This record gives sequence, C-alpha cells and structure tokens, in this order.
Amino acid sequence: MKIRAGGSLRHLMALLLLAAAGGAAAQAPAPPSDDAAFWAARADRYSVEWGDISLGEGTIALKPRGDGCFDYSSTTDPIALVRWTYGSPRESSTFCVVDGVVQPRHFEYRNNKRSDDNFTLDFDAAGERARMIRGGNVVELKAPAPTYDRFSIREAVRLWAAGNAERIGAEKEFSFIDEDKLRLYRFQIQARETVETPAGRFETIRVARIDNPKKSYRYWLAPSRHFVPVKIEHINKGKVELRMALLGPK
Repeated sequence: MKIRAGGSLRHLMALLLLAAAGGAAAQAPAPPSDDAAFWAARADRYSVEWGDISLGEGTIALKPRGDGCFDYSSTTDPIALVRWTYGSPRESSTFCVVDGVVQPRHFEYRNNKRSDDNFTLDFDAAGERARMIRGGNVVELKAPAPTYDRFSIREAVRLWAAGNAERIGAEKEFSFIDEDKLRLYRFQIQARETVETPAGRFETIRVARIDNPKKSYRYWLAPSRHFVPVKIEHINKGKVELRMALLGPK
C-alpha cells in the first residue's frame, strides 16, 4: 500500500490511534447505565455474620419493572434464635435509572418483631424533597436529587464504581438520608483485591465509605458479575460489625 504525505498519512495515523485506544467510538462498550446485563434480574444468597456470630442467610434481589425502573429487595432467613428474638427484617427500594443516574423513588423497612423500627421513605426528585413515615409520624426532608436511602445507595455506588473501575483512588460524594437527617457520604475506589467467598474466588475492586473513621461500609465488587458485590462489611468504631459473603444464586 502506498502512503502519501499529508491528509492520507494523517488519516492512517488517526485510525492507528483509535485502534490502540480500543476502536472507534461506535465500537466502545456501552456505559454500565445502558448495559442490559448490568441491570438484569438477579437474586443472590449471602451468609450473614454479626461479629463472629452467624445470623443465617440473606437474599438480595433486583427485578426490572420496565421503563428503566427496578425493585430492589433484601430479605433474611435468620437462624431460629435470631428469628425468635429479633425477627426477620426486610428492606426494599424502588428506583429508576435516569440519564445514567440511580434515582430512588420509594424505600421500606419492615421487621415482624420490631414494628417500632418500621419506616418508609418517598422521594420527590422534582421537588427535591423526601417524606419519612415512622410510627405514624411524618417528617419532610430537603433532599436534592439524587438523594439515597440506605439500600439504593448500594446500587448507586455500584454504578459509579463500574464506570470508574480503573481509577484507583477516585472518590465521589452521595447525598444520603441517615435516620431523619440529610448527610453526605464519600466513597473511594481503594484497591483491586482477590476475595475468597463460599461461592468461589473473585477478582474485585474494593470500594469504601471514607468520610467517617468510626463508621464505614466496604463493598467488594466483582467485574465478572457486573460489579455485583461478593462481600460486604459494615464497620462500627473500627470493628467489623456486620459481614456478608456470597453463597451463590438463589
């Protein structure tokens, strides 16, 4: 092939640069928010431990509702002693993915043994408000969109981490309703780690909340599973308070 100086050579160099970068823009992988596999229905079982004590198993499930909206739920199957004394809590969140952003709509927490702890949150993204109902009391909160409940924030962090998996050290703040207060949680993509779980060994990226040294969350997200967590830890006062590890699909 003959290469002429000028435009033809510049065109060839441009094609070579595109190839080195992974191809033309039309061939680039879809962002996670547009990836059907990323948002496919799933139900995963996890072991649940409080400190060194086994609490039983839990299931985290995602179910598409259509039009970019989803039902996200966490149910527990605790051991008998825990079930009799504490109950079987359930969390559920409805959210939509709008312009590549997780936007929560509704959250519920229910426990058949501790009804005083039950509450709901409804989000009005357009009005930047959230309404909490607990024990008959209604609290209106300012909630600039997007503001997350304690469950949907996992999917928001998962989506952000998937889009920034190569940026070790990257950080992002998320607005979050903690009890009846609006707070900012800062998460960081900290490292790549190999994790052993009952479901097998996974290559992961570790993401952690870093704004509060006393309270933190750590998620180990597996790219091979579309960044669904294979291990979760809640840290309180420097100690692992709650640990979840993947057992496999339900």
